[in-house]
Amino acid sequence: MNVKVIIDGMMCIKCSGRVERAFNAMEGIEASVSLEDKAASLKLSKDYTDEELTAIVTEAGYKVVQIIR
Repeated sequence: MNVKVIIDGMMCIKCSGRVERAFNAMEGIEASVSLEDKAASLKLSKDYTDEELTAIVTEAGYKVVQIIR
């Protein structure tokens, strides 16, 4: 399943890298984060709820604006 997560608060390449590492550390998530788009493109091979995805971003220090499935 492909999911796009729109993220607020990423200001630099270190920010997007932090979010990308947080997602990729989770089992069943392959993430690519774009600073320009302020979004993470996720390929999920395991089911994650919107709340779980939001928690990953929040723990990395950022805010989810929208999750598009």
